[in-house]
Amino acid sequence: MRGEVINKPYQKIWSKKGKENMKQMKVELTLTNEMLGAEPGDKDIYRTYIASKAPDAASIEEEVAALGTDGVVEKGMTIFLRDKDGNPAISNHVIKGFFKNACKAMRESDGMDSKDLKAYKSKIDNLIFINHGGPKLITIHMPKGSEIGVCSRPLRAQTAQGERVALAMSESVPEGSTLEFTIDILNKDMEKYIIEWLDYGAYNGLGQWHNGSKGTFTWRDLDISSKKPVKKANAEAPVEENTDETPAPKKRGRPKKA
Repeated sequence: MRGEVINKPYQKIWSKKGKENMKQMKVELTLTNEMLGAEPGDKDIYRTYIASKAPDAASIEEEVAALGTDGVVEKGMTIFLRDKDGNPAISNHVIKGFFKNACKAMRESDGMDSKDLKAYKSKIDNLIFINHGGPKLITIHMPKGSEIGVCSRPLRAQTAQGERVALAMSESVPEGSTLEFTIDILNKDMEKYIIEWLDYGAYNGLGQWHNGSKGTFTWRDLDISSKKPVKKANAEAPVEENTDETPAPKKRGRPKKA
């Protein structure tokens, strides 16, 4: 039908050579530390902020009286998104943001492939796609019997009035939770960088307070069938088994005539 949009991976606009230059990875992340939610608990946070500057804005005490302590805390807490079944989830763009942060860190380290990747932010935006054509949320699968928890930590800041301390609170999912998603790469040469960035997740992970080792993870490639055994270039020849029998020495000279 004329004018119909076909939204499928690797559409007909790609030549055969172009398709051969593409790559898809299916990965699973396993958290090695709890991960904290990063979405604001108050969905209308910008409107709330503007309203709080109004001359007749309610004081904190009045808000607590109206909403209760739990209501005020929930508004200030960072949370996870929820999938259609109510499970905690993160948006696909979080993975791209992690890639950019990881690449930036790797570029500061000698011997890393990422050090030679130029215009990395543009390449991540335009050549890498998370769950392309699939769900926009990545579900977090918690270990059986686990529940979403709450992590609180103090935040200190130096201001003109002196040091101020605030309490930050976030939803948390436990260590051992897993996330699965696909990575479509329009230039397969980018794969080595993605592997390097995913490895960086063992040190600096996802979610709030990731610089404090929250949300760190290990990962594995679920598409095992696409992997081929690698042959060693300098493989040693098989060693023959030793036997007790000593081979008879070869006779020299011409054979005698009968």
